[in-house]
Amino acid sequence: MALFPAFRDTLANLSSLTVRELQAGSPLPKWRILTCLPFNTELSARQVKSAQNQVHAAHVSWLALLEAVVRETITASTLTGIQRTTLYRINSRHAWWATEIILPWSQAVGGELVHVTHAWAQAHPEQCVWVPVEPADLKLARHLAKHLGSRKIRRPDLSRVRTLLLDSIIAKPERPTGATEYSWWVTVATLSRGKPVRIPLKNNSYFENLAAQPGARLAGVIQLHLETTGAGQPAGAAISLLLNTPDAPKRETEIVVGLDFGLANALFATSDGRLLGQAMLHTLKSWDQRLNEIAAEHQSRGLKLRDNPEYRALNQRIKDFVTNEIGRVLNILARDGGDERVMELVVEKLDFRGHGMSRRMNRLLTRTGRACVKARLAALTPKYGILVTEVGSAYTSQECSGCGYTAKSNRRGRHFGCRFCGKKLHCDINAARVIRERRSFPPKDHTSVSQRRNTLQRLDQRHRQRWGLRPATGADPGLAGAPGGQAALAA
Repeated sequence: MALFPAFRDTLANLSSLTVRELQAGSPLPKWRILTCLPFNTELSARQVKSAQNQVHAAHVSWLALLEAVVRETITASTLTGIQRTTLYRINSRHAWWATEIILPWSQAVGGELVHVTHAWAQAHPEQCVWVPVEPADLKLARHLAKHLGSRKIRRPDLSRVRTLLLDSIIAKPERPTGATEYSWWVTVATLSRGKPVRIPLKNNSYFENLAAQPGARLAGVIQLHLETTGAGQPAGAAISLLLNTPDAPKRETEIVVGLDFGLANALFATSDGRLLGQAMLHTLKSWDQRLNEIAAEHQSRGLKLRDNPEYRALNQRIKDFVTNEIGRVLNILARDGGDERVMELVVEKLDFRGHGMSRRMNRLLTRTGRACVKARLAALTPKYGILVTEVGSAYTSQECSGCGYTAKSNRRGRHFGCRFCGKKLHCDINAARVIRERRSFPPKDHTSVSQRRNTLQRLDQRHRQRWGLRPATGADPGLAGAPGGQAALAA
């Protein structure tokens, strides 16, 4: 427990130093030398190395998330031509804060510049033109990174971390010799030089079974987690060993399942007709009622919610419950079926707003659910060999999985009834089937009204071509959201 204050202080200083270097145009640093640090620390050189590794990993993830949100913003913008391509290339290099950049281009017939990679430029130097990026484009890239980095993807705050990743050079696990009560002992370097501590770990049958699998080996880090009381006070520290296990082979069953996320009727709806996680809605609604009661009481008395131990404990209980339920349901999908197991899951952009829940509960579920589902889906490929494909979520609740007709009037509450072909089924199951079919026709997600309108027109055009209908006009009733399918069919 004594390591946490010293590590948190060093992590925070290293993180601030890293951000300053990035914003000065330097690349993301991977190594640090203890004697070159511009701040004092209680940690040894080996412990600083472990802290720097954690900082580096956190900022690699942050830069990847920032790249994704900047790319989405560029895509949804009205920028065109060379400027749009230039911003894409600056973004892919994470060079938002660079003072100058020279990019390779190829000159096509007519003098138009065409984007090429650095590898192509090195292989064909005689056909390559190196052009400096305009200062206005560099300024726009910096503005995008600053605005989106402060609003959507904030930089990592490591000053209050509750989990430390300690390298094997300062936390070494080993099997005991002759002892049977404990399976592992871990030697951890403390803040006192030459005075490490040896900590026994409780037996864990699940971990031992994983460790016994062919190819499994200990990872190069130990996880140290700070446990707290209901009042948020430190209560102890737990040590966990981490394993590197070989990736599962890719499945070859050719069974593809679409997944619709949400909490309107169930946690997940599948394209094969299942509603999974329905029971959890009743539990969440009862907890939501209690959350609102506590909030109303504290607001009437002018007290802060974070000072209430029951409120904090209930929030944590909800997070743990949702996390466990998501893991349980996805494991069911991954393990069910015997020889007819799922080969691929097709998913959409996540939406965890539960109908009938308070805004406070929706915010809590969105933060917890999105992070957990993304992590669990990412683990399905190496653990089970299941491919996960993401598709755009625009209009999945309005598009018919049978004929492709898209209209607001198709859906009424939890019931879906197509105004074109008459197909009727549960709205979430219909959405899951639409998601599955979109793996071969992947419309993009957009943030602007014009981009969403383009997606809608693509869906309508596809529907008309499929059924031999005449092209749409501005006032054509066959467009989504207009009166139903009888008019479209007559057209």
